[in-house]
Order: sequence, then C-alpha cells, then structure tokens
Amino acid sequence: MEAAFEGISHVYHIPPNMHEEEEAIGENVLRLAEERPVEHFVYHSVLHPYVRAMPHHLKKARVEEMVFISDLPFTIMQPEAYMQNYIPGLAQARSEGIFPVPYPADTLLGIVDLEDIARAATAVLGRPEHYQATYELAGGECWTPQRMAETMGEVLKRPVRVVEIDRSAWARQALQSGMNRYQRETLQLMFDYYSQYGFWGNSTVLGHLLGHTPKTFREFLVEQERSSTDAG
Repeated sequence: MEAAFEGISHVYHIPPNMHEEEEAIGENVLRLAEERPVEHFVYHSVLHPYVRAMPHHLKKARVEEMVFISDLPFTIMQPEAYMQNYIPGLAQARSEGIFPVPYPADTLLGIVDLEDIARAATAVLGRPEHYQATYELAGGECWTPQRMAETMGEVLKRPVRVVEIDRSAWARQALQSGMNRYQRETLQLMFDYYSQYGFWGNSTVLGHLLGHTPKTFREFLVEQERSSTDAG
C-alpha cells in the first residue's frame, strides 16, 4: 500500500468487510500513516465494537486501540448497519412479495443511510475540531423486520410478508456465493447476537454532524423505488 500513501495528507480507512486479517491491515495502514505523517487519520469502525460475541466487531475494537496509541490526530466513526444492506431484500419484496431475513421478525434493529455516513465523513475529515473524537453514527429509528416488510409493502403498494430464513439454508447459499468460512461463521454469530439482543443506536451525534435529522428508512425506500421506476 506504500504507493497509495504517496502525496496524501489525510486518510479515511475503511477496512475490508469481515476480513480475518483486519487487525494486521489496520496496523499496516497506521504504520504507513505515521511514517508520512498524515495530518488526520479517520477510522471507519462499527457501532458497539466491543461486543465479544461478534468477532468482526471485536477486531475493530482492537484496531481502535491501535489508533488511540498512535501519534496521529484521529477520529473514529462508528456507524450502525446500513439501509443499503436491504436493497436485495427490497428487490425480492418488489418481485415476489417476500422479505427474507436470517433472524426473527421481531428483532430490534437500527439502520442508517450510507449516504448520510458519507456526508458525516466529509464534515469530519481534515477538521481539527474533530480530532481525538469517537462518534457513534446511527439513524435513530428502531425497526423490526416485520415493520420493514409492512413499510416496504406500503411504498411498493403490494403485500409484503417477512420470511425468516433457515440458518442452514443460509449457510449453504453463502457457501455457493463464494463467502469464505470466516465470513460465514462470523455472520452467523452476528445473526445470533441480533436475534437475542437487537442492535441500534442514538442519532444525536449524526444529526449534529449533518446539521439535520438523518434520513428515515421510509424516505430511503421511496428514493429506491423512484430510482427503480426511473431505470425501468
């Protein structure tokens, strides 16, 4: 990655998703950033990274610790799950009238618009007033898959029912899609955690960084449906 660091003054590090070597990657990126040194290092972590039941979260916590002890001005961004993760589910709701999820229909989940996270990143990067800060970034709404399916139905103007996917069937499909063993096992542990405890956060910080209320899931669905109609 040395060539990528030539001539840059700021780093926004988004690690590969569910990568077994995330700690080593983070250590390498930090080393290169310190050697320059860059003026501002922003680490794209995750909401609640200290949960031991979710190994990919805990790896981010360990990278956060590396950031804390570095010599760099830093900011840590901790977003919750993205609304964009549900685009395939929305497509299936549109075509088949079902919304499949790998956890119970009453699981409590927070979701945030990825474009809002990008705007927050733009507001933070290179700004000294955000140095040495850690920001939880959440959309503020708490949804269940059941409510998501109902809202999709309202936007799509057709009945949509939520379907809980059998975990074994999900694992087989994930294997066929090329997902490696670490990714499959990690996601299954995450689904277990979601099923038992849910996963959501508070929108105060994101709203402050944006200067307005974060996008709602309904607004996101309307945008997606408008884009789908325009493309068709």
